[in-house]
Amino acid sequence: MSDRSEAIEITRISDQRSASQSDDVAVEEPLEIQLVAPGADNAAARSISVTMRTPGHDIDLALGFLYTESIIHSRADIANAQHTGPAAEGRSHSNVVRVELNPDVVVDLERLQRHFYTTSSCGVCGKASIDAIRVAGSGSLADKAATYDRNLVLELPDKLLEQQRLFSKTGGLHAAAVFDERGEILLVR
Repeated sequence: MSDRSEAIEITRISDQRSASQSDDVAVEEPLEIQLVAPGADNAAARSISVTMRTPGHDIDLALGFLYTESIIHSRADIANAQHTGPAAEGRSHSNVVRVELNPDVVVDLERLQRHFYTTSSCGVCGKASIDAIRVAGSGSLADKAATYDRNLVLELPDKLLEQQRLFSKTGGLHAAAVFDERGEILLVR
């Protein structure tokens, strides 16, 4: 997880008193996601989304967005993904991620004309219908029948919280994790 936070001065009010003090808040910056589809007639980089995010793991965020919007379907679709452009103020890289697809990947560029507005919500907010929530090409988890020990499942939120240093510091971020069948964390974002 990113450890991007900054201290700001706040006024804490309790009962009849107020006091100034420092409080940590999570940093949030825009991220532009660009797409290059060499197999298309016009292979220039095309900006397809801007989202607000706490900097860190930007390429994972961009690729996850492209996957959930069914623009890419597997890692094999991607030729390259990297930050591009001048570095953002106080940062070692920019707030722009450019993803170049392999030449054989077919992309419906007309569908991308609508310009996505991406939020840090769960992905359901802003959808126009229930059908819009269903992602084309994604399989159902119901097809992969598995059972897990109840106590193991109940331990997972605490394990995730242990990995969320910035949440513990600011109380202002959410995260997701991938666990293996024994409840061990494989990845946190």
